[in-house]
Amino acid sequence: MNQEIQDCVDSSLKRGTILLSLLGALLAPSAFGQEAPDYVFVQEGNLPLVLSAPHGGTLKPEDAPNRTQGVLTRDSNVREVALELADAIEIRTGWRPFVVTTSIHRVKVDLNRAIEEAAQGGELAEEVWEIYHAALEEASGKALKIGGGAALVLDIHGHGHKEDWIEVGHAVSISNLAKDDKALDALPETNAEWIRGASSIGATLTESGFRAVPSPEILHPDGKKYFNGGYITRRHRGEGLRSIQLELPSSVRKSKNRKDTVPRMAEAICSFVSQHFTIPTISLESKPIPKEGSISVFRKHFSKVAYVFGIPILATQNVSSKKLKHAAAVLAEYLDNDENGVVDDGRVVSFLLNEGAFLVMPEREREMNRIGRSFGDIQRAGWKIGQDLYGEETFPEGPPHRKVRGRFDAALEEIWHLVSNGWAEVYPEDFGYEPGSSLCDAMDLARGGRFENIPRRYPEEAWYHYDDRTCDYSCMAAEYFYWSLTTLLGGQDYPGRAEEIENEWECSTPESLRKKDKAVVELLLRAEFCLPLKRPNGSYRG
Repeated sequence: MNQEIQDCVDSSLKRGTILLSLLGALLAPSAFGQEAPDYVFVQEGNLPLVLSAPHGGTLKPEDAPNRTQGVLTRDSNVREVALELADAIEIRTGWRPFVVTTSIHRVKVDLNRAIEEAAQGGELAEEVWEIYHAALEEASGKALKIGGGAALVLDIHGHGHKEDWIEVGHAVSISNLAKDDKALDALPETNAEWIRGASSIGATLTESGFRAVPSPEILHPDGKKYFNGGYITRRHRGEGLRSIQLELPSSVRKSKNRKDTVPRMAEAICSFVSQHFTIPTISLESKPIPKEGSISVFRKHFSKVAYVFGIPILATQNVSSKKLKHAAAVLAEYLDNDENGVVDDGRVVSFLLNEGAFLVMPEREREMNRIGRSFGDIQRAGWKIGQDLYGEETFPEGPPHRKVRGRFDAALEEIWHLVSNGWAEVYPEDFGYEPGSSLCDAMDLARGGRFENIPRRYPEEAWYHYDDRTCDYSCMAAEYFYWSLTTLLGGQDYPGRAEEIENEWECSTPESLRKKDKAVVELLLRAEFCLPLKRPNGSYRG
């Protein structure tokens, strides 16, 4: 990665900051001073993805005449959708798409039309139009550079058609969409797989619970109203740059629905982009803790930080950078287990980020005791979910990464304790730490009964018998989640481990867990939870 791209990447890693600039600051003043540039907003990105929302503006400047021909109404909430999508995509990839939006109403200028129809002679409208498309071209150029010569523009609109579906516009006519795949492939610059195949954006939208046309489920509009892509889709493409128009129904755009619809759309877009474009690999290298921002509260005790999908890992000077990087890789592997550059469950990571999740790495317990006195300040700065991992218990070359006797790499345990909070919160009926969840029901079977407190003696049939009396029921559930998942992944299966843990946990191999604890195995393997199914080994390649 060259320095220009790296500088862009580094800016996204500053927690809580977004680079927001007016394109007008880059252009010479016009006859309208700064008025025209003020209507175009650009957010810098570091993904090979550009989001455009040209019809969401509300401002109607008096010095710009109203258009009298064409569509004059705005697409409600599309600007908000674009910005929220950018946030959701950044959570899922660690990177941010470029965003180009406008605040000017469509009655003044239609940015998805050629300039004659778009401005209809209005001088301010023409200048806003020029600036908007220059912004898209500049963002697309940067995106192409990041993507190694391949990037995508998604132009976001809203439709009012009867069908409650997302209309995916590839600039292919309705009549051509009605043809079979062979005939579609024979047309110039068309590809049936890209348009409606298993790897199409229509397919990923369908997988995320939307109706989309075209897609493998709905091949073409079949005579129903449909927008196939406008001026932006046709203009901003070529030489590695691809473009798609997304026409969203009102059900997707409504404020009350977007908490559900935007994350699902982000999942679909990330899945599509990861299949067709290059998502940059997140950096696991540590750097000094900044002097500004909420992260600066850690500077009193910690010297370096590494970010993993926005979650910070902070280490003291006594902890080696090698061990910090190993911890970062384990965290990345837990969150992006298939290592495709996109987190496996965006809702889990969103919860962790919103609650200020963090991992601290002192060298040993004595150092942690001193740090603990500052946790009040850390919480008041917004960091609410913390977990510690000692440098002296972190073993990048130890078991289970190597099938030899030795000290267990505690990174597998402590980092899972941090991220499992996300699954417990997002799926409380399944992984909640209170009695009655599926996880706790399985734990009660493993303990031989429901014990709110540690019993004097566990029943003979129990295979989970944790005996730390400072650990309440919720704590027991968190420990059980760790033991069962890491066992299923082979994390407890190496010479001598069974004897080390038998006083607490009797299942040291995946085979023994499958035999004894069928309830938890069935729960952990349910695909809808996107739990890691491959044991982290500290060599993340996402």
